[in-house]
Amino acid sequence: MRLTPIVALVLLATSCSSNDTTNTANTANTAATSSTAQGVASTTAATSGNATTTAKGSSTSSASTTAARTLGCRTPAGTVPAGVAVKAIPDVDGDGKADQAFFNGLDPKGGRRFDIVTAAGGRIETLFQSAAPIAASALVANVDQKGPVEIIISDNRTASLYAFVGCKIAVVKNPQGEQYQFDLGFRGNGTGVGCPDLPGGRQLVGLNVVENDGTTFHWKRTIIVVSGLTAHNGASSTGTFTRPADDVAIQLLGTISCGDRTIATDGVHEPEGG
Repeated sequence: MRLTPIVALVLLATSCSSNDTTNTANTANTAATSSTAQGVASTTAATSGNATTTAKGSSTSSASTTAARTLGCRTPAGTVPAGVAVKAIPDVDGDGKADQAFFNGLDPKGGRRFDIVTAAGGRIETLFQSAAPIAASALVANVDQKGPVEIIISDNRTASLYAFVGCKIAVVKNPQGEQYQFDLGFRGNGTGVGCPDLPGGRQLVGLNVVENDGTTFHWKRTIIVVSGLTAHNGASSTGTFTRPADDVAIQLLGTISCGDRTIATDGVHEPEGG
């Protein structure tokens, strides 16, 4: 399943890790923009390139500034296998070069294999656990522009949070020690994910459409405080969008986005059927 491509981003609504005591919600989704929505969030989405082009955001996405990382991640060594749907992604390992990512089928022990191949020649893999009969997608982004780079992998029901740390794709955990997840409307706790520019800088947020009558949409946005491989729910805010003036913002309440990038146009997509 694919999310509808989006032309602008709105950051609104709620987010909660499924077992985060700060909130009972699993969190939610996206960013918005329009002249009336820019106080909530902003940015413009663009069409992404293929694996031979430079990934958007690669110049601002830095994972590490230490001398050990400037050469990029080279081990375990690997290349992109033939036949996979590879996508250019922002630099994950701090060498200033765009990297590549792809889904690589099912693991015999369970889970969907998600791989990153760095420009330096490394190939790093993680498993995304999902029983949903839906093709998965991933958005790679430095959500707070501080590093490390995060990876949000979604089956269109929930989205799981990872980070690229120490040349590994590692699970980001909530205070209960479980992987931090966002609800995307499956459990009724959230509808999307975004990372808008807020007064304190760009931040990851969960978004949720709390109530709507088809014309007026009440939303909640919860800041997700990410520190390395841990994340917890922070402050929440609320607002309202109204059709038709806020149509773009309303549409964006139900997707995953970060800055000028969306999972629909800039994400890594698993082929239908795995």
